[in-house]
Amino acid sequence: MQAKIHQVISAFDKSLQSEESKNQRLSIQLSPDGFSFCIYDKQRNKLTGLQVFAFEDVANDRVLNLLLSELLPTIAHLQTEYDKTRIVVENPKSTLLPSALFDVQFLQKYLEFNHRVSATELVLYDRMPMLDAVNVWAFSETIYHSLLQAFPAATIQHHATTLIESLLLQYKNRNSEPLIFVNVRSRYFDIVVLSNNNLLLYNAFRFVTNEDLVYLCLFVFEQLGINPEVAGVVLYGDIKSGSPLYVYLSRYIRHLQFGRRSGTLQFSYVFDEIADHHFYNLIHLQQCEL
Repeated sequence: MQAKIHQVISAFDKSLQSEESKNQRLSIQLSPDGFSFCIYDKQRNKLTGLQVFAFEDVANDRVLNLLLSELLPTIAHLQTEYDKTRIVVENPKSTLLPSALFDVQFLQKYLEFNHRVSATELVLYDRMPMLDAVNVWAFSETIYHSLLQAFPAATIQHHATTLIESLLLQYKNRNSEPLIFVNVRSRYFDIVVLSNNNLLLYNAFRFVTNEDLVYLCLFVFEQLGINPEVAGVVLYGDIKSGSPLYVYLSRYIRHLQFGRRSGTLQFSYVFDEIADHHFYNLIHLQQCEL
């Protein structure tokens, strides 16, 4: 089947001026099933626009790269120079390790403890200052260079880096009880467990059915000795109240809530119809100065 592109959301503040882009910052998120970006006005500390595209029938990285080459030149807001551009990439191949144990010459070996790295992938790393850790990850070499060709000054990082650092920042003053975050993506979900401003666990799991996701969440709770009848679970990503996944989760986890955006940011009226827990990584990307 031929891969397709569909626009899902296009919401821009009427006051947004492209000629003022040097006072704005661009955040981009790329995943195998979509491309999205938002614009941040640094002078007003306000998000002023969001555009989201969905991809269908992307069989491999080559097809994904072709879709990007087709899509990017057609987006007017991407044809200008911004104060800063940051790109977050969703990819299942990553591993965390403490900064004290990190040596850049062993990048491939670190990642190969948990993942198979192909000859067409680069092994990259993000430093995580709030965690005092490093995230080592793999990504298509072709797509990586395509992104840098389109956005030469961009910083590219892994989605787990953004997710963990932004959650640590937003929830840094919480009490000692563990707080669990579940970020639902297409075919994968992330689980982050924080306690006392520390990361107890991060992992990403592939799931096919709602039962898969719930089973894996409960497995994590069991391994950490967390009672699903007591613990608070904060949901982000592609999940809605009343959806089959939400209903199924609520059967086994008593205290579910949807995540909120950071209170340190302001949002244009165009975000009023967008749920707070959607696009968390993209919206908070500029807060993660890595």
